[in-house]
Amino acid sequence: TCALPISAGSILLARKEYPAAEEELRKAIALDGELFEPRFLLGALKYQRQEYRAAIPELERSMDLYPTKQAAAMLSKSYQAIGDAANAKKYADMAK
Repeated sequence: TCALPISAGSILLARKEYPAAEEELRKAIALDGELFEPRFLLGALKYQRQEYRAAIPELERSMDLYPTKQAAAMLSKSYQAIGDAANAKKYADMAK
């Protein structure tokens, strides 16, 4: 089951224990790559660490699985940070 790695990853992320959180979230993705939550949380982790290029694919995949305004806002800011104004605006509009 993916519930344990997702829960562990979520708790570790909240504690800002990024390497351990990433490991647990990657375990959950390996078990079931079609779940929204571990993709979203891994994208949020990368976003919090200002690793925008790494955050984008995880957040985009989470949006494919279950679109949220929170993921769209992080995508908008990530694209803005890497100089992609068109995608920054696209996701900013989705975040409204």
